[in-house]
Amino acid sequence: MRKRLGLRSRIVGLLTISAAALAAIFVFAGPSAATTVGTLPWNGQNGATACAGTTTGTILWIFNPHSAAVPVSLDTTWSGTGFTGTQTDTDWQQMGSGSWHLTIDIPAGDTFADLTGATLSYTGDLGNNPVLTISGCNEGGGPPPAAAPDISKDASQNTHYAWGITKAVDKTEIDTAGTTATFHYTVKLTGTGTVGDVTGTITVFNNESAPIHLDTLTDQLSTPTTCTVDTSLNASLTIPASGSYNFPYSCGLSAAVAAGTTNTVTMTWLAQDLTNGHHLSAGTDFDTVPVDFTVSDNCATATDTFTAAGTPEGAADALGTYCADDGSADTTGVTLNNFAQSYLAPTWTITYSRTVPAPTTLGTCQEYDNHADFTDNSNPPTSDSASASATVCAFNASLTIGYWKTHMSLCGPHVKIGTNGCNNNGPFTSDFLGHTICNGTCVVGKLSSSYSADTTAKALAVFNGNNCANAGTSNSNAAACLAAQLLGAELNVANIANPCICDTINQAIDFLTHVGYNGPGSPVTFDATYTRTGAIALKTALDNYNNGLGCP
Repeated sequence: MRKRLGLRSRIVGLLTISAAALAAIFVFAGPSAATTVGTLPWNGQNGATACAGTTTGTILWIFNPHSAAVPVSLDTTWSGTGFTGTQTDTDWQQMGSGSWHLTIDIPAGDTFADLTGATLSYTGDLGNNPVLTISGCNEGGGPPPAAAPDISKDASQNTHYAWGITKAVDKTEIDTAGTTATFHYTVKLTGTGTVGDVTGTITVFNNESAPIHLDTLTDQLSTPTTCTVDTSLNASLTIPASGSYNFPYSCGLSAAVAAGTTNTVTMTWLAQDLTNGHHLSAGTDFDTVPVDFTVSDNCATATDTFTAAGTPEGAADALGTYCADDGSADTTGVTLNNFAQSYLAPTWTITYSRTVPAPTTLGTCQEYDNHADFTDNSNPPTSDSASASATVCAFNASLTIGYWKTHMSLCGPHVKIGTNGCNNNGPFTSDFLGHTICNGTCVVGKLSSSYSADTTAKALAVFNGNNCANAGTSNSNAAACLAAQLLGAELNVANIANPCICDTINQAIDFLTHVGYNGPGSPVTFDATYTRTGAIALKTALDNYNNGLGCP
């Protein structure tokens, strides 16, 4: 805030000066030759009796260059006990050739006796032996002058960050015959910044014991951008006695302002007589401040919680603290396996893994509830979370139709391995033929409503009929390929592999029923609904499952 002028200037005519007072002079002797720059200090004595010490009105100064010279500037500064001020050359008035007048008000609460010093600073030609004279006082002339109001302000532009979080896992389910399973997680934490308007508060201070009224109150950036001052709650711009009033303002912007941008508020007021008997002369004042740049919600702390379903939630693991305004990350205290983080504004990508125990009972599953959370540094804080549950199941691995073809049954004594598909190690096809699977919807070996491979000989024939070389052009080969993969999938489910394939098994049985499949080599008939392409698609889904690639 710029310094206030302690005194009020007012040009008055010579008729306001008492005749008796004009006899006393207050002289500042200047240099004897023309000077372009200089000062005329007062010794504190000359002309000290020009006015009565108790005078509370105005003081008339007269500057006489003793020539027709016209100065470029005349700046007058005076001081004393509670009596300080400065007047510029614009307040001096030329009253005739070689005579310049300036009238100043003695401040409210002060008297002429409080004046103890004065200095005239000038530039230009002052002529010869310039003289500065206090010619007299207007004792008791008019109401006491009122002190001018003061103004101050602040200005800031804030960047607000909004946070979001997502979480993903590489596999939602792992089927294993082992003792553990490992899941790999990806958390993405995004802090998106939005640059706000320049905003702040304008404060007007009333130094008088009576209300004053402003005429205008305006605000502007140096860009320049005109700002909006909110006067909705004080449209009359009234400042209470010995008090202050705050006016919020906003500068509508579409982007951040440049460093070094300033903001200026300007107030004006008209001349007014106050209810305490003082007179406030018309005036203006301003305050200029730099725009401060601030951020909020710029950092967020992330955690991760991982708990087996049906058990109390465990303690959260640290994922680190991330700040969007500078792209920094603090991962102190993170202990997760294979932890890594990277940043591509405005998103951090956080990866890590968790290894969990598999169920000890085949055919059962354990779900793990998992959620990542963040809390930002706003006041009050904002939080959110993202979940990515995972399941580990104790299932035997799926086996290919090549396995089941070569493990039809246990070889008998003195029987060579491979004879009719026998083998010395199981599981065996013969162990499961005729078993009910898929919650009772299917029996192992049933391939259509009219055909079941219910013996090892029939099963071996189905596997031997798997000729897919020209399944795209041969109806019977397409059906044969589908039947072989269907039988393999049924055997896998019976061997406690993942039953997720059951829907596809039932679709394949329905398909082979409709095309008339009645065992290896039987004729089939495709139509517009049950096509060769459809048979190959079902075969491929079952083939993938049998090769450990999961369910469609």
